[in-house]
Amino acid sequence: MQTTGKFHTITDGELFVPDFFQPTSRRFSIIVHFQCGGASIQKQFYSTRINAVHYSSSLGGRSNQFKKPFSEDNNLFQDIIDEIQEKVRETTQQTELIAGDITITSFSAGYASVREILKEHKYYAQIQMIVMVDSIYASYVTPYIYVPVIEEMVDFMRFAQDAAQGKKVMVLTHIDHYIKDYCSSRIAADMILYAVGGNRKSTNEKTSLGIPISSRFDCQGFHLFHFARDTNSTHYDQFLLIEELLKTFYPKRE
Repeated sequence: MQTTGKFHTITDGELFVPDFFQPTSRRFSIIVHFQCGGASIQKQFYSTRINAVHYSSSLGGRSNQFKKPFSEDNNLFQDIIDEIQEKVRETTQQTELIAGDITITSFSAGYASVREILKEHKYYAQIQMIVMVDSIYASYVTPYIYVPVIEEMVDFMRFAQDAAQGKKVMVLTHIDHYIKDYCSSRIAADMILYAVGGNRKSTNEKTSLGIPISSRFDCQGFHLFHFARDTNSTHYDQFLLIEELLKTFYPKRE
């Protein structure tokens, strides 16, 4: 599918204003993505037909490359949102438009940017939805206490609890791949599940791409999907789920 619209280079990424974007009020919605940006994620977003604009971060590499910019400058995310607002006004020629609710999607190491952003109350309040596809990891306490450091998980846990109460939307996917040097997405997801009092339930469902779902847990706005199969593409398969998860769980507008 060809993605058509306007593209703008802004701080650490690219803004895509799709041709179907039509603001229905003064406030417009933004979807922000971390890890594997550019055409691949823009195509997934375009297929959802969600009435929003899309920012894909150009940051890449390991988690520290995603953490550092936002931990060193807690105004960076606001600067990006302000630039998005300016470009949307310019593109639509509607100078009264204001950046409204934000959805964040992340893949793999992109979680580290999300973690830093959630630490700031003003951003936390504006973010309505998070989709993290095999994208929640943490340092372990010590080599002998193989559980996530609580400081790295607390804001994810708070967001999960808000989602489970219907105040936010949070969608997590994880695989079972073991990682030696830090807590895997499976271990981090276990802590999130504990925070919402959840337990995975086995299922025979498959995604629209035919990927078997091993188990899941749902509670109001909180949704977790576990993929147990182990192939060379298992991790990247999660990235391909973003379109489907947005189509399924993105909050419906009145």
